[in-house]
Amino acid sequence: MSMRARTSCRKRGDTSIVVQPFPRNPKALHKSNWATAGGAIMLQVKPSKNRIFWESVTKRIFIGPWIVFGIVGYIASIASLITLIRLGFKVGLGRPFALIIDQYDKLVHNLIGTWAEPLIFVCLKNIEKTLGFSLQLQPSWKHVLVLMWLYFGAGLKVDKEDRGLGTVLFTIIWGGAIALVSSVVFGVVPPSNSALQVLLVVIPVAGVVLYELGRRAWTALFFPLQGCGWVDTFIDGCITYVLPVAIIGFSVVAGGLAASEMGVAIGDPASGLPLLFGFVVLLAFYWFGRGVMRATFDRQQDERWRQRFHRSGSARIGVYMLATLLGIAIFLIANAGLS
Repeated sequence: MSMRARTSCRKRGDTSIVVQPFPRNPKALHKSNWATAGGAIMLQVKPSKNRIFWESVTKRIFIGPWIVFGIVGYIASIASLITLIRLGFKVGLGRPFALIIDQYDKLVHNLIGTWAEPLIFVCLKNIEKTLGFSLQLQPSWKHVLVLMWLYFGAGLKVDKEDRGLGTVLFTIIWGGAIALVSSVVFGVVPPSNSALQVLLVVIPVAGVVLYELGRRAWTALFFPLQGCGWVDTFIDGCITYVLPVAIIGFSVVAGGLAASEMGVAIGDPASGLPLLFGFVVLLAFYWFGRGVMRATFDRQQDERWRQRFHRSGSARIGVYMLATLLGIAIFLIANAGLS
């Protein structure tokens, strides 16, 4: 909760009783179950034994699939980013690593391309008849899809830890639809029109912004700020989370277009992939930095820096994304050593 929301949704000096769930970490408990913070009386309620039992059963049932999903998603994100770096920056790979990435590309095509591309081609044919010119779907669209899921998947992990199954399903459906549409539009390039391809980076950037808007609307509807209505919570979320993402994204696009006009080329600007990769890197550092700021300046009384950092959803999103970027760096260093 931002400071603006705290002061606007609850008057200073008001006394209210807030029921909070029992902390997962016993070390976080104070000697007394009663605590006063900012004029509010806080009561910590211990859940029943039945609730504790069923939560432990649920965790044991779903811990395996979530671990597998996390590992597979982590490997797929690294491989897709390596593929985009290979295409966008013209990076050569040693023979063993090239074989790995080529096999991954075939796997992605079999898992996504075999069922999705025929449907996409039918839609493109109908659009071609309406617009009157030819459209081509580049093979890189599948990796752009996985790249966007690197960001959406980080939010999905945080939702799974903090919000529950309903929010997880919403993120899968909402994020999946946006990632699919954005990656397909990005991958549709008229022949010999590199300027349009650079401009199309706006599409995945706008997709990420739209994804964040949907998350803020969902949060405002089911997890409103204390004492706030849907509108106040949604506006606070847009200012706090959506606006910085939009500024970062469209600044990257504007910088890329300006560099193209000045003749400054990083990698293959005609593909638009270097800009998209730069956008993802900046997002990772932004969320990590936001978590550091929250842990430094927005801690509760007697709360340690590490505890506040781990409690921040922004910090965990940044950590998940930076862990993927670290895997890419290790891969490229190993490839350089082999070369």
